[in-house]
This record gives sequence, C-alpha cells and structure tokens, in this order.
Amino acid sequence: MNDNIHFHIDLPEDGKGPRCGSANIFSGWVANTDDSNPIESVQFVVKANQLGTLQVKQERPDLMKMFGKSMLGFIGAIMIPEDCKNSTLEIVAVGKNGTRDVVASYLLNLSVQADEVEFKKRERIPDDMLRHLVVQNLDPHLFLEHGKRGVEVIKDVLAKNSIEYRSFQTILDFGVGCGRIMRWWEKDAGTIAFWGTDINEELIAWCRENLPFARFSLNALSPPMQFDNESIDFLYAFSVFTHLGLDTQKKWLPEFGRVLTPRGTALISVHGDEDARSLDEGERRLYTNNGFLMRTMNAEGENMCAVYQNQSITEQLFGEDFEVVDFLPGARPSTSKQDLYLIRKR
Repeated sequence: MNDNIHFHIDLPEDGKGPRCGSANIFSGWVANTDDSNPIESVQFVVKANQLGTLQVKQERPDLMKMFGKSMLGFIGAIMIPEDCKNSTLEIVAVGKNGTRDVVASYLLNLSVQADEVEFKKRERIPDDMLRHLVVQNLDPHLFLEHGKRGVEVIKDVLAKNSIEYRSFQTILDFGVGCGRIMRWWEKDAGTIAFWGTDINEELIAWCRENLPFARFSLNALSPPMQFDNESIDFLYAFSVFTHLGLDTQKKWLPEFGRVLTPRGTALISVHGDEDARSLDEGERRLYTNNGFLMRTMNAEGENMCAVYQNQSITEQLFGEDFEVVDFLPGARPSTSKQDLYLIRKR
C-alpha cells in the first residue's frame, strides 16, 4: 500500500466484523500526506463488485495537529448481501486523481440470525439502509423501543405543563424519517389527524406505504412546508435541529409559527451542554466561548452534521417567534442526551 496513506477503520456495530444479509455501519478516517491527491471517498468491494461508497467529508478536528487538515472522516452504512458470505470485503481509498489503494480487508463469515430476520418482518421494521438515514444504530429492537419512548416523552412533557394531547386535532412529526415515533400514534388516529414531513423521498415513500393512518409530505432543507396557515395544533422535531445550523433553524421557526394554530405548541430537541461533554477539548472550548458549535457544516441536514447550542443561544433564537414554556436538559428517553424545549406560539 502507498506509504503516504494513513487510516483507521472502526469495526461495524458490535466489533465482531461485518455481517452478510445486513447493512453495516462503517466509520473512520483516511488521509494522504501527498496533498496533491487527497482521498475523496472509500469504496467497499467484494469480488470486484462495488457494494457502496462513502464520501470522505466528515470533520475530524482531532486529526488537525497530525495532518494539518480535518476533513478526513467518513461514516455510513453499506449493505452486504448474504451471497457475499465467505468472501473478502476490501475497503479501498480513492484519490482525487483516481488512484485506488486497499486500506483494509475483512473475511465475511458472519450472517444475520434467522430470529432477527423474522423479527424485522413481523414488526414491519424498515430496511437497514432506511433506518440508517434516521438513526446511527441499526438494532431493530432499539428502533422500536426508542420510538415508543418518544411518544411517552411527548405525553409526559405535555402533561407536566398541563396540556392534554387528546385536545389536539392535528399533530405534525417534523423530520418523521421512517416513522420511528409516528408508528406509535396509530391508536390515537381515530380522533387526531397525524402528519409527517421529511427531506428524504425514500423515507416518505416507506411511511406512505406502511403507516396508512397518517399523511406524509416532502419538505426541503429550508421552508416552506405544504400546510395551510394555522392548520397544526402541535408539532415535534426530535433530532432535526441537531443537524441544522442556526441560520437554517431561524428560517424554520417562523414557518412553524405560520402553520401552528393560535397558541399552538412545539417540542424541539437540540444538542446542549450534556451532549457537548463528548466534544474534544478544542471543540468544548469553542462551544463554551460561543455557546454554539457546528461540526461538518458542508453536510447540513445529514447525520454527520452535528450542531451544539447552549440554553442561552437557543432561548434567544426561539424567543423571536415563541415563548419558551419549559426546558428539559439532557438525558431524556428517545432523545439520548439532547435538551428539550417546549415552546408556544406568541
């Protein structure tokens, strides 16, 4: 292999190696010290067949001192078919000028267990690649558990603030994904109209086919949405603002106000102080000094873009269009360690 290329590959999921018949999450970094030929992507190849490609566009500030640059990381899911079992998976670094260097290889000797396949089928679990667009963990059991907890959190926060969710006529899941939370509202669909909207057409298509009790629409990275003025009583956005810069958030808040009924409410999660504990020393310093940090801004709207914002910055931002009714810091079920803000239209 080219001595100028340096890399690190994280083993997928449980560290036992890639599984056939499943998507596998790969992450890591790769750098070429020859600056004339930076690595632009990593490809995953079995028997000369390309299974997928991940772009090298994730910021890795921890590598700045070593390489003088930080846009060296990658993360994503690669589907490995069952018929690849007992073959070798090669991970190939592809340079800007087309050079190809194998940086790692794995013998594919693991498969998805039959009981997991049956569980996914029985519970109508979206396929691995769709779930990966929504959450990093591909465990189908956690997908169900965290979605159910999401509805429980919403109900608990509303009840804590003396708001009866059954009084709503319309509820909007903003950033519905593949229905992780939405699916758990089905028993209330007889009295409440549910809407979901998302930026990804594949996710919306899955929801339309599998969650017929609700209605779904596409939205872009910026407003507007396809809803009439004052047509939504309550909306929630879990793990959405966590991937949007402050300028984009600022565009969406007036749009939320437009579609919400008078005194309508919204529940929004963000990465706050608790999540910021996971940042490296330099990033924590920036977050502390500025009250805000955005990682991998070139991937806004994607999972690899992570936005952190403290209570002061967030309440100032939300306060332009809403009053902050309640603030629940960190470690809520279904939203990991994200902060939650219950806000009401002015």
